[in-house]
Amino acid sequence: MSQDNKPSNLSIWTQVEKTDPAALSPMFTADGTNLTAINHNYQIKRATELFGPCGFGWGYDVINASIIDGAMVSNTQTKVSSVQIEFWYKHQGEVCKFSHFGQTPFVSIGKDEKVNTDDDAHKKSLTDAIGKSLSMLGFSADIYGQGSGDNVGKEPIADDSITTKIKACKDVAALSVLWKTLTKEQMVQYAKVKDDHKVKLGVA
Repeated sequence: MSQDNKPSNLSIWTQVEKTDPAALSPMFTADGTNLTAINHNYQIKRATELFGPCGFGWGYDVINASIIDGAMVSNTQTKVSSVQIEFWYKHQGEVCKFSHFGQTPFVSIGKDEKVNTDDDAHKKSLTDAIGKSLSMLGFSADIYGQGSGDNVGKEPIADDSITTKIKACKDVAALSVLWKTLTKEQMVQYAKVKDDHKVKLGVA
């Protein structure tokens, strides 16, 4: 095969790096950090469109699922669900494989200092592992790339109006209310602003 006809190493990446704003929703981490969550079924559908049905064109095998100790908080042993999978997909007639992890709090301490136990922790960790595996192929790189850390030392960029409102939210309830008030046009504009920011930061 000539150099001109050689398949691009980014052939998958460039097809799946952009995310439909309708698939995004707000999410808060345990420490209160507000992030952007990507609808899991949206990611599964995109993988199916590109590779074929799950179990035929792509899939995963659970290598290990365990509960590991986290930090001791107020005499309570927090615990984390950890799931390791081997992710595989078919590309140019070959079956490609790699492994990744997903983690979710199992026993945690809430802001109200109450102990919380998540019965769906392993399922959420599996979802996390699948999403992280897809991100390795470029799925929703426009979202995952926002926190790359490559902007260290570069001039900060002023927040747009929507980002300013998001940062003003104190909890997930307030963030959810804000999210529901945004029109599809505003969501598209918000995604475009984030893309423009990454170009200016040199991480696009």
